[in-house]
Amino acid sequence: MGFGLLFIGYFFTFLGAITPLSTFCYVIGTGIIIYSLKNLIFENKLFVAAMVTSIALEIVSIAKMIMYVLGYVNNNAFNIVNLIQGYLAPLLNILLILAIYLIAKQVGLIKVQTKAIVDLILIGIYVISAIIFNVINNEFAKERLFVVNVIAQLIYTVFTLVIIFNCYARICYEGDEDMEKETGNKPFDFLNRVLNKAMDKNKDNKTGKRK
Repeated sequence: MGFGLLFIGYFFTFLGAITPLSTFCYVIGTGIIIYSLKNLIFENKLFVAAMVTSIALEIVSIAKMIMYVLGYVNNNAFNIVNLIQGYLAPLLNILLILAIYLIAKQVGLIKVQTKAIVDLILIGIYVISAIIFNVINNEFAKERLFVVNVIAQLIYTVFTLVIIFNCYARICYEGDEDMEKETGNKPFDFLNRVLNKAMDKNKDNKTGKRK
């Protein structure tokens, strides 16, 4: 359905964003995301919104890359483009996760829905900390907000990759709500088992067991 390519594109774009090659990773990764969405846009309207946002992100990323290559990295135009990219990236994340939530709901994958909700909370923490960071002038607070921002970004990026990989491996299994099957990818199968255990434990703690 396109989730395999979406996984690759997301990996390049958002894990690449925390590397020195982020400028180039955004262009390559976003291009792959756009291509992956050509089939997914028929599933629900939020994938269409994600496609439009990813196209805008690709245009901005190309402009940023050109300015970076030409050495225009300390002017207002570059800063504006960088700021726009900084807003479009989390917006694309939010749209993708909302779209995945809806498609998971359609096929009855409860745990994918739950993971999507948790992921949206993580993205919200990242966005709020980034906004506060840009508004306040207190250096002591900015240092700590920067740490929160980086950690939140890393966690929600990995979390989103797990969710997309789950969709790639299981979205066709309409009755596989418990997602007990292994995909063959050991790192992501391990992360999936850990997340499922954590959610099951939390569910048991909330409901409780009466003797």
